[in-house]
Amino acid sequence: PPAVSADITSGVAWLSIQQNASGSFGNTPTSLASPVQSTAEVLRAFQALGQQASPSYLPALAFLNNQDSTRVESLVRRITINAVQGNNVTALVAELLTHQDGTSGGFGELLNYQGAVSDTAFALEALTLAGVTDANVIAPAVGLLMSRQQASGGWADGDNVPSVTLTALSLRALWYYRHVYLGVPAALTNGKTFLFS
Repeated sequence: PPAVSADITSGVAWLSIQQNASGSFGNTPTSLASPVQSTAEVLRAFQALGQQASPSYLPALAFLNNQDSTRVESLVRRITINAVQGNNVTALVAELLTHQDGTSGGFGELLNYQGAVSDTAFALEALTLAGVTDANVIAPAVGLLMSRQQASGGWADGDNVPSVTLTALSLRALWYYRHVYLGVPAALTNGKTFLFS
């Protein structure tokens, strides 16, 4: 509808004027996210809205791609945006795979870290978008997420209470596998119940 289209146009315009000279977004005194997180989320919104022609898009993509952090979240954000863009992500995927924990099957923030829900959910979605289908990689990651779902339907790391954020991330990652692995549809239903509660 025209009203929605106008809202999208004004939203994209507002986002565009929030861009920093470096091409990044965020990094203000009140920012709750890092510039990499903010920039990746703006790029994700631009992609979802078909706004890759926005003058802010390429500088933001360049900022994101110039990050050299090998932490899982940074790698994942670069893989996700570039895979959707159609760019080659082979080297980034290879780096991400070095973070998979051979014991739990999950992904840890840094090399030799145990698998964590947040890093595994981020990694699983990125690998899916990058076209990775190797069951030796995917199945253990799905398995870790499935094993960490709490009785409430939410997800938590360690002895923490279930988290809305971890649950949303896990649901987003597992959604791609709802027709592939047994148990995933029920896990998704329980997770949505947790979020709605």
